Amino acid sequence: MSMMQLLSQALGGNTQQQISQQLGTNPQQTQSAISAALPLLMGAMARNATKSDQGAQQLSQALSRDHDGSILNNLGGLLSGQAAPQQPKAADGAGILRHLLGGQQQTVQTGLSQASGMDAASTSKLLAMLAPAVMGAAGQAQRQNNFSPSQLAGFLGQQQQEAQQAAPQAQGMISRLLDADGDGKVEMGEIATKGFGLFKTLGRLMGR
Repeated sequence: MSMMQLLSQALGGNTQQQISQQLGTNPQQTQSAISAALPLLMGAMARNATKSDQGAQQLSQALSRDHDGSILNNLGGLLSGQAAPQQPKAADGAGILRHLLGGQQQTVQTGLSQASGMDAASTSKLLAMLAPAVMGAAGQAQRQNNFSPSQLAGFLGQQQQEAQQAAPQAQGMISRLLDADGDGKVEMGEIATKGFGLFKTLGRLMGR
């Protein structure tokens, strides 16, 4: 099962409804935003792991220490505040985002907000809700397959390539949001005007 399929299952049904209620958004808007945000976060993780051996090592250590995938078993309870994570850092969405996105965090939030129609505060909350799930999915894959850091980087790169092959145009827009060259320049106008086409493509990729 791919990471996107695993995440789609974990975030389906009541969990997505809880996210809508907490954000104050309608279910369709929430689904569209999730469909775009998950590949963004996965792409950021893959970039961090594949750009250097050190990046892969640090991610592997973080997954082994704090993200065993158990968080995926009760996302609804965690989001509603009715359950405490077995590993507190596993649920620290804000901290995870700082590591995954670094200085690009505001740019990613702004681009996703413009494309989805969500306000900036809701987009920020959504990314913080989803980041622990993405790390949990990667941690579960590492634990089940006993990946070395280099194998983990290869796996994440493969996940990113599969998404790109399934939706090359959408993935190109994701790359612009993540700003591959690090210059902070993102074509916000294009993202805003084509955003909902991106969401439809990514929704098909997630099997929705």
